[in-house]
Amino acid sequence: MGQQGVQTVLAVIMAGAGILGGVVPGSAQPANIVREGTINGVGGNSITVALAGAGVTPVKVSPTTFVIGRRRASLESIKPDDFLAVTAKREDNGTLTAILINILPPEYRGRARDGQFPMDSGNVMTNATVMEYAARVENRMLYLKYKDGAAAIAVTTTTEVHRLAVLRLSDLRPGAHATVRGVANPDGSITASSITVEEP
Repeated sequence: MGQQGVQTVLAVIMAGAGILGGVVPGSAQPANIVREGTINGVGGNSITVALAGAGVTPVKVSPTTFVIGRRRASLESIKPDDFLAVTAKREDNGTLTAILINILPPEYRGRARDGQFPMDSGNVMTNATVMEYAARVENRMLYLKYKDGAAAIAVTTTTEVHRLAVLRLSDLRPGAHATVRGVANPDGSITASSITVEEP
């Protein structure tokens, strides 16, 4: 779920009004590849990433590149008015069960499409503001409000919860695990639309 979660959140919440188009707001370049590896070096407006089976790859960073930190969080850390991106499974009875919850930073408000829509995977994505988190003995529920409606989503003990934060390039350190999304260049480098770093 780790890499799938990263790809899901980048493909959806970073795409703005184009939700599934994979385009970072303010950039005309299609984000058509995703690569995962370990940061090898950081300097100037670029980094190098050691990719599995591909050696060390230069990654170019532009003013429109989002650098994102991602760390595990608890359901209890979610508060009313937090903005979430929730990937959920539609059960046979029509209810939703959360698979992955990403707590989005304030910078994402207005960039991520507010609403609920189907994903290519068959799951349902809900980008919405928390109205209430309710803990009950028999279940845990999130109540979310978005532009055209509301949703109640059950949360299980296996649901992954992550908090995202916008970072600066200078915050990155060699050895960190990173997922790079962007465009492959003829010289073998990647022009990044986003870089997501797993934080401890």
